[in-house]
Amino acid sequence: MNPLNYQKREVSFLGSQTVGTTQLKIYYLTSDKRKSQPVPETERQRQWLAQGLDEADFNGEHHIGFAIIHAADDGDYLLISTWCDANMLRHRVFTIGDDGRLQSLEKTKIIACVWELAVMFYERNCWIEQVMISETLNEANVQRYLQKGYSGWV
Repeated sequence: MNPLNYQKREVSFLGSQTVGTTQLKIYYLTSDKRKSQPVPETERQRQWLAQGLDEADFNGEHHIGFAIIHAADDGDYLLISTWCDANMLRHRVFTIGDDGRLQSLEKTKIIACVWELAVMFYERNCWIEQVMISETLNEANVQRYLQKGYSGWV
């Protein structure tokens, strides 16, 4: 079980990647215990994202979003969130095994930890400020959204 005392963690915005038809902003979050672990290589990130993405074309799916790779005290996690129908977020959470395979956490009903929620709140505000400023999905707004990310402590 994780300890209850809160300690800030560092998050880094790694830029954006296109995987299949989806454009994602990528974040890397580390616990103090795992801060010396190097950021996974871009190709490794792409492999995880490709495994975790649901390329289904749901009504209103924008294929735009963000992913959080979290090197936590109790293991590695991948969260993938994509925007749909203007103001809703589709969300998937996985553990990353030593073999690089993803295991869904859907059965556990876990959606995020307190540090990941801070990144998600930033992304909520960024989506509102950058994209939800016009009546339709505007490509210039989307590109501005994809270029803006947070690095710092949460």
